[in-house]
Amino acid sequence: MKPRKLREYKKRVETGPVAFGPDWPGVFIRGDHALGYGWNLRNVLVKLCKRPQEDIDAITVMYLTQLADCLESCRVTESEPARHE
Repeated sequence: MKPRKLREYKKRVETGPVAFGPDWPGVFIRGDHALGYGWNLRNVLVKLCKRPQEDIDAITVMYLTQLADCLESCRVTESEPARHE
C-alpha cells in the first residue's frame, strides 16, 4: 500500500481521530507509532497462530494481518519521491 501525500499542514498532526471537512473522522496514526503498533500486532499474530485453530478464525487472522501490513507500510526510504495530492 503506497501512502498518499497531502499538502503540508502547518501544525503537527498527532495520533488520534481526524476529520477532513464534513466527512466522518478516521484514525490518523503517526508513522513512528504505526510501525510500533504493526510490529507488536505481528508478534501477537505469530503467537496466536501457534495455538490450536479453534482459538482464532481465519477471517480474524486475515483482518489483523492486513492491519499489520497497513501499519507497517508507513516505513519510508530515502529513495521514495514526494508526491502530493
